[in-house]
Amino acid sequence: PLRSPAFPARPVPRSEEPLSALQFFHPASVDEAIGLLTASPLPVDSPTQRRIRGDDHLDDAFTAGRRRPEWVWAVRYDDDPAVLGTVAALGSPDGARVFVLDHFGLPDDPSVARELIAHASEEALAGGAEEVGIFAPAGTAVEDPDLTALVQPLREAGWRLLVERRHYEFEPS
Repeated sequence: PLRSPAFPARPVPRSEEPLSALQFFHPASVDEAIGLLTASPLPVDSPTQRRIRGDDHLDDAFTAGRRRPEWVWAVRYDDDPAVLGTVAALGSPDGARVFVLDHFGLPDDPSVARELIAHASEEALAGGAEEVGIFAPAGTAVEDPDLTALVQPLREAGWRLLVERRHYEFEPS
């Protein structure tokens, strides 16, 4: 898969090299949050995944208060400023609560992806989140191998499948 320049590949350390600690953080500003979310890799390619990373959606969502920097979680190694992955949520415009984790740009390393989702889930659940939304291409089931890298760490973080829905989006002609 292609990688965004904001998420460069990181060499896998040899077993004799000490592992760096992970650092979880929230972006310091709306601009930083938009930059992280725009650059985050798609978990699967779908029109909705591309749309929620687009400038129009992100500008509107942050301006309206439905996305906030404190509802964006990112991870990097403590000795490297390169961002490895992001997770973000949508919430109420008044900031009272998080509704749904719906934006995933996961690291290639499954253990780091698992830790990022667990960390974001813990904070989102404390903020009121009750759901995760995955915008997958038409005809994709939750057991599809293309979703394994996302679904497995969600399950390990305690999420269970509630319902599979079709998602329709319309635009003016």
